[in-house]
Amino acid sequence: MPQWQPPPVRAPQAEQTPEPVANAVPAAPQPTPPAPAAKPEPARPASRPAPAWVEAARRWLFTGNLVAKLGLVILLIGVSFLLKYVASQIVIPIELRIAAVAVADIFLLRWGWRIRDSRRAIALPVQGAAIGIFELLTFASFRLYDLIPGGAAFVLLFALTVFTCLLAVMQNAVWLALFGIVTGFAAPIVTSTGGGSHIGLFSYYALLNAGIFAIALKRSWRSLNLAGFIMTFGIGTAWGLRSYTPADYLSVQLFLLLFVLFYTGISLAFAASRQVGQRPYIDAILVFGTPVAGAGLQFALVRDMPFGVAFAALGMGLYYTALAVYLWRHRGEHFRQLVGSFLTVGVLFGTLAIPMALDGRATSAAWAAEGAAIVWAGLRLQRRRTWMFGLALQLGSWLAFLGSTARLTPQQALDASMWLGFLILAASAGVMAWRFQAVGDHGRARNGIRMGLWWLTAATLLIGAWIEIGLRADGTVRAALLAGSALLLCAAVATAGPRLRVAGARVVALAIQLLAALAVLWQILGSWTLGTGNWAERPVVAILMITGSALFSAWRLREDAPRWSRTMLAWSAAWWYGSVASIGADLLADLIDIRSGIVSLDWWSAYALCIAVSALLFTLAARRLAWPALRWLAAPCWLALGLALATALVILYSGHTLAWREWGVLAALLVVSEVLLQGWPRNGWELGRKRTLAVHALRTAGPWLVIWPAGYELLVRWLAGPALYRDLLATAGWDAAGVWGQCLPAWLQMGVLAWLLRAVRQERWPVAPFGPWYARMLLPLATLWCVLRVIWWNLVQDGGMAPLPYLPLLNPVDLSTAFAAALVFAHCRVALPDLAAAARGRLRWLAGVAAFGWLNLMLLRTAAHVLDLPYEAGALLASRAVEAMLSLVWSLSALVLMRFAVRRSLRAAWLAGAAILLLVVAKLFLVDLDGSGSMERIVSFVGVGLLMLAIGYLAPFPTDRSGPDDKRDGEAA
Repeated sequence: MPQWQPPPVRAPQAEQTPEPVANAVPAAPQPTPPAPAAKPEPARPASRPAPAWVEAARRWLFTGNLVAKLGLVILLIGVSFLLKYVASQIVIPIELRIAAVAVADIFLLRWGWRIRDSRRAIALPVQGAAIGIFELLTFASFRLYDLIPGGAAFVLLFALTVFTCLLAVMQNAVWLALFGIVTGFAAPIVTSTGGGSHIGLFSYYALLNAGIFAIALKRSWRSLNLAGFIMTFGIGTAWGLRSYTPADYLSVQLFLLLFVLFYTGISLAFAASRQVGQRPYIDAILVFGTPVAGAGLQFALVRDMPFGVAFAALGMGLYYTALAVYLWRHRGEHFRQLVGSFLTVGVLFGTLAIPMALDGRATSAAWAAEGAAIVWAGLRLQRRRTWMFGLALQLGSWLAFLGSTARLTPQQALDASMWLGFLILAASAGVMAWRFQAVGDHGRARNGIRMGLWWLTAATLLIGAWIEIGLRADGTVRAALLAGSALLLCAAVATAGPRLRVAGARVVALAIQLLAALAVLWQILGSWTLGTGNWAERPVVAILMITGSALFSAWRLREDAPRWSRTMLAWSAAWWYGSVASIGADLLADLIDIRSGIVSLDWWSAYALCIAVSALLFTLAARRLAWPALRWLAAPCWLALGLALATALVILYSGHTLAWREWGVLAALLVVSEVLLQGWPRNGWELGRKRTLAVHALRTAGPWLVIWPAGYELLVRWLAGPALYRDLLATAGWDAAGVWGQCLPAWLQMGVLAWLLRAVRQERWPVAPFGPWYARMLLPLATLWCVLRVIWWNLVQDGGMAPLPYLPLLNPVDLSTAFAAALVFAHCRVALPDLAAAARGRLRWLAGVAAFGWLNLMLLRTAAHVLDLPYEAGALLASRAVEAMLSLVWSLSALVLMRFAVRRSLRAAWLAGAAILLLVVAKLFLVDLDGSGSMERIVSFVGVGLLMLAIGYLAPFPTDRSGPDDKRDGEAA
C-alpha cells in the first residue's frame, strides 16, 4: 500500500513589479514587510549549436525530395534482389518473369504519370525509374536470354527514347530528356552484333539529332544539346578510328557535314531562345566546339589528298564567314555576339589554310603582314579582340618561320637568305609598335604590349644579324662581331629612341647590351677552360667591349638613373672579375713561371693577385673620377680574402700545409683589404656599420684562427727533427709529445687575445673604432673557443710532456688551463666592468665549479702517471686507488668549502658542501663498498669518516647571522 508523502514545498517567487500605468493617481505609500528573497534557480546551460558539417549534412538529408531519392535507389535494389531470388528459388520460365516485371513496370509508369501534377517531385523520378527498368528488360531479353533479335531490341530502345523525350517536353523535365537521349545513343551500341552498316548507324544518329534540334526550338536545354554533341562526335570519332576505310569517304563526308549543320543550327536556336537582357546568351562549347570537332574529323578524312587539309580549312573558314555575314545583314543587332564568334572562327580557319598550302617561310611572311594589318585595323576601330588576334598572328608568324628554318643545314641557311625573313618580321613588329605608340597611352596593358613589340623589333634585327655572323664567321672573330653588332644596335636604339619618342628606349638598349653579353658568354663557354690554353686565343676583344660598354653605361646613367647605373656597375663587375681578371691570371701565370704541379691552384693564386690589384685600381679610379659608386668594384677583394682564409683553414685543419705562394697570396689580400678598410673612411666613403663589422671580423678572426693549425704543423715538424736524423733521435729516446705542438700555438692565440684586450682598453688599432663591439662579440667568442679547446684537452690529454718528465701543475695541459683562466679573468674585467652583484655571485659559483672539475682532472692525470694507467675513464674508475683518492679529495673539498661558509656565514655555500658530502656517501656505498677486503676501501671509509668528523667540529651549520654576501650567494645558489 503506498504511503502518504507530504507535498513538495516550493520556494517563494520574487514579486514582479507591475508596469506603471499612465495618468494613474499615486497611492499613499504603505509600509510593507520585506519579502524573503527568492533563491535563484540554477541557469540551464545553453545548448551548443551543432557543427557546420552536421548542419550541412542535416540540410542535405532532410531537405529536398528525400522520398524520391530513397525510393529510386530502393526500387532498383529491390528489383535486382527480386530477380536474383526468383532465379535461385522459384522455377518460372524466363519469359513469364520478364513479362511480370514488365506489367508491374507499366503500372509503376502509369502511377508516375497520374501524380505528375500533384506530386511532381516524386512523379519524375518514378517515370525515370520505370523507363530505366524497361530498358534493362529489353537489354536482358536481347543480350542475356536471346528472347528477341537485335533489330527488335533496337526498335524498342528507340521507341523508349522517343517516348522519354516526349514525356520530358510535355512535363518540362530536362533530366528526363537527357536520360532518354543518352539511352538512345547507347541503344545501337548495346544491341550491336558487329555486322551493321555505318550508314544505318549515322542515319539513326541523324534522326536523334533532328529530335534534339526540334527540342531545341521549344526548350533551351543546354545539357541536352551538350550531351547530343558529345555523344555524336565522340561515337563518330571512335567508329572512325576503328572501322573507317577510304571506300566510306563520300557517305561519311556527307554525314559529317550534316552533323556540323545540325549543331550550328542548335547553337543558333539556343541563342535565339536564351537572352540575358537584350543580348542572346550563346553556348560557347557548341559555337566553338562544333567547328573544332568537325574540322578535326574533316582533316582526318582528307589528309591523304593533295592540299586536302588546306581546302578543308578554307571551306570551313568560308562557311563560318558567310554565316556571320548573313546573320549580320539580317539580324545583326540581335546576334552581335554570335556574329563575332562565327567571324572569329572563319578568320582562324582562313588563317590556318595558309600554312597548310604554303611552306613555313612564305606562311611566316603572309602571317606577319596579315597580323600587322589586323592590328592596324583593330586599333583604328578600337576593337580589342581584333588587335589581340593580330598579335597572336604575329606570334604565329614567328613560330612558322622558326619551324621552317630549324632543320636547315648551314649551307642551306646561307642560300635561303634568312636575313630577309628576319627583316620582314622586324618590320611588321616595328609597324605594330609604332601604331600602338600613335594611339597614345591606354593603360598598363597596352604600354606593356608596346614595349614588348619594340623589344621584339630590336631582338629580331639582332637575331638576324647574329645568325648571319654565325654562318659566316667563327672563333674570336665571331665573338667580336657578335658583341660589336649588338653594341652598335644598342647605341642606335639609345640615340634614336628619345628622338622618335619611343618610351622605354633606354630599357631596350640595356636589354640589347645584356643580350650581347650573354651571346659572347655562350660563344666562349664551351671552349674556354680556366688556366689552360693560350690567353691570346681567347675572345679578348669581345670581352673588353662588353666590359667597357657596361662601365660606360653605368657612368652615363649615374646622374639620370642611379638605379640602372648601379645595375650596370654590378654587371661590369661580373664581367671584369669573371673574364678580364681570368685572362689577367692566365697572362700572369705565363709571365711568372709559378706552375709547379697543381695547375688550378696556381691559377687561383694568380687570380687572387689580380683581384687585389683590381681593387686598388678601382679605388684610385673612383677617387680620380669623383665617382663614389665605382669603389664598390673593390669590394670583391674582401670576398676573395674570405674565400682564401676559408680555403686555408680547411687545408690546415685537415692536416695539410700551404705552399709559399699560397701564403704570399693570403698576405697580399690581407694587406690590400687593410688598405681599403683604412682608406675608405678617409675618402668619405661609407661602407655601412654591418659591412664594416663583417670586414673587421674577417681580417681579425681569420688570421687568428690560422695561428693554431699553422703553428701545430711547424712545431710537430721541428720537434720530430730533420728527416735524416729522425730515426737516430728515436733510438736515443727523443720522443717529443704531440701535446707541445697543440698547446704552444694555443698559447700564442691566447697572447694575441690578450693583446687585443689591451687594444680595446686603449681604443687603438686594430680594434678602433669598434672596441666595444670587439669586447662584446668577437673576443668573447674567441675566448670561448680557447676555453672549449682547453676543456677538451683536459678530458683527453694525460699531460705528458716528453722528453721531459711529467710535472703536476707545470705540464702543458695545466699551464693551458691556467692561461685560459687568466684570459677569462682579464676579459671579464674589460667586457663586464659594471656587472650586477647577483651576476657576479653566479660567476663566482661557476668559477668554483670549474676549479673543482679541473682539480679532479688534474688528480686523475697525476694518478694515471703514478699508477701507470691509461688516461681513460674506464681504466681510471676501475682502479680502487683512484676511487679512494676521489672520495678523499671530494671530502676534503667539502671540508674547505663548509669551513669557509661558516667563517663567512654563507648558508648557500655550506649547503653546496653538504651536497658534495652526500655524493661522497652515496659513492662509498655504491662504488667503494664493492672493493671487499681492499686497502683502498679502508682508506676511503676511514678518510672520509675522519674528514666528516672534522667538518662536524669545524664547520657546523651557519647561524642566522648572515650578511649581504650570504643573501647574494643564496640567490646565486
